[in-house]
Amino acid sequence: MFPSTKIFRQRIKVLETKLTTEQKETEKLRTDIQQERYKTEREVTKLEQKFEDLKSQERKKHLAEINDLQEKVKELEHSLGINIPTSEKATQTNFD
Repeated sequence: MFPSTKIFRQRIKVLETKLTTEQKETEKLRTDIQQERYKTEREVTKLEQKFEDLKSQERKKHLAEINDLQEKVKELEHSLGINIPTSEKATQTNFD
């Protein structure tokens, strides 16, 4: 009345095959996850660099604007023959 050993062996073989297939699928999923993490890390690095570049460009732009304004002040001072105090000069006079 008990199933034969042959049937048990066949069931074991089927289960081993299923297990091997699932292990392969699991390993593939792990590999896919690792690849996605790597892609994400690379993208974050690129975005951080882009952000830093934009900040640097903004700083350069602001410095150029400040330099232009300072040149205009100097031109006005020279053409009018007056001395316009700037915040830097005002700070210096406070220490004198």
